[in-house]
Amino acid sequence: MRSNHLLLLLYFLSGLFFTSTPSFASDTPYRLSEAIGTPTWFSFGLNQRTRYEFLSNDFRSPALGDSQGLFLRNLLWVQIKGDHVGLMMEGQDSRAYFTQDTPLNTTHVNPIELLQAYIFYAKTDLFTTGDRLEIKLGRYTLDLGSRRLVARNRFRNTINSFTGLVANWTGNTTQKFTLFVSLPVQRQPNTQNQLEDNDIQLDEERFNTIFWGLFYENGLAQTDMMLNAYALTLHEDDTSSINTRNRQLITPGVRVMQEPQTNKFDFEMEVAGQFGQSRSSAAATNTTNLDHRAFFAHLAGGFSFDHKINPRIALLYDYASGDKDPTDSSNERFDTLFGARAFEYGSTGIFGSFARSNVHGPGLKVFIKPIKNLKVNLGYRPFWLASKKDAWTTSGLQDITGNSGSFVGHLLETNAQWQILPKNMSFHTGLAFLVPGEFMKNVPGGSSETSTYAFTSLDFAL
Repeated sequence: MRSNHLLLLLYFLSGLFFTSTPSFASDTPYRLSEAIGTPTWFSFGLNQRTRYEFLSNDFRSPALGDSQGLFLRNLLWVQIKGDHVGLMMEGQDSRAYFTQDTPLNTTHVNPIELLQAYIFYAKTDLFTTGDRLEIKLGRYTLDLGSRRLVARNRFRNTINSFTGLVANWTGNTTQKFTLFVSLPVQRQPNTQNQLEDNDIQLDEERFNTIFWGLFYENGLAQTDMMLNAYALTLHEDDTSSINTRNRQLITPGVRVMQEPQTNKFDFEMEVAGQFGQSRSSAAATNTTNLDHRAFFAHLAGGFSFDHKINPRIALLYDYASGDKDPTDSSNERFDTLFGARAFEYGSTGIFGSFARSNVHGPGLKVFIKPIKNLKVNLGYRPFWLASKKDAWTTSGLQDITGNSGSFVGHLLETNAQWQILPKNMSFHTGLAFLVPGEFMKNVPGGSSETSTYAFTSLDFAL
């Protein structure tokens, strides 16, 4: 165990050293396809990220020890593009090493997989001057709006992908409309032993799960604010060999936001409801469909100061409903669908202490840019369970009596990212503490020990 702590210390100190060193790199990225002079209709690129993570006093049940891992993610994409049609392919190779006694899942490992493979059609000036329509057919990744419900994952070691059709129409101002119909890709392998061995198995789509939706974006007239409105639908059924939570969910939502600007206040508000049916678990013995009625809200406000280190301070609050009574015929736990959370709820990886389900709490974040190409942020968030009878979803811990209380704990986090060679090489390091509250201390299987998480990573893109 002593060697693990020493390795952690060396990684973190190297991060502090790198991020304290000025950068004299050019702002123009180097691209291999441009350097070798590929024809204009052909382009390719690659990205490699190596990240070491360490977690002491794992808060999950039943793993309440130390976890670590060296996580590698390699991406290679190729694009052939004509005047109106083209082909895009992207491969992903995500692996984990030195992970003995570290719980793994498909967010960590996905070796040698076809992440994207689609044909596309693009047309400009279709309806009005300056508009653009793009249609993709095949396997693709997708970001929508705030990325809270549908996202191409950035921090996580594996990336969500979907197979189907997506159509994007962009107007000549700020308008954007997206329609998609898809089968979510089920990542493989999915057992602990297979993940530890980085077994190579092809991902697959299943017709028992269909995900589709509409997304609209537009600027509000005579303001610098942006409006998003969306409706997302997930239809999921059991098969003879696959058990699911049988989610039949419709998630409508709206978001209004204003981008940060120097010497100005900014804000963001997003609310979403969730309706339909679901089950409390995917167990084969669970065949009871529950009425699903859930709710999510995010509120944030910030101010950016005119100073050489570009400071910004933001206050935020999140609420994602939980199941009020696990024994009744309804389910009020919000389902975060295919969203990302690292940018708001703390680093994921082997940490990922909170998700957008059965949780609420305020937060304070501070962002600074001490030198060119270096960004640093610090955050503090206390978290409560929205329903003290429901689970702390990321830990597997639950007290259906509610006698363990609702205050989970304090999350303190800081991280720094230095663009050593902008858009070519970057160094990222971070440290987080989860200090137990009453729920962590009292819930059966819980712990009163503070969880400490640290990571450091190096990214290359060509």
